[in-house]
Amino acid sequence: MTAAFGQIGKPAVAPLIAALDDDDWRIRRGAAAALGDIGDPGSVDALIRALDDAREEVREQARKALGSIRKT
Repeated sequence: MTAAFGQIGKPAVAPLIAALDDDDWRIRRGAAAALGDIGDPGSVDALIRALDDAREEVREQARKALGSIRKT
């Protein structure tokens, strides 16, 4: 589902940011990945917060997403 949000683009940013707080770490990881794909600078603060996620998988994806946004 989060991959589809990534293809939608900017309208998906707010729901994806909200998904970074989901109970399921896989949803959080997917949201971070989709935010990186979209590349909207408005998601940077939320992705920085995700760097403190309890799961390494989410933290790693947040790092990748931030790197993608920085390159754009």
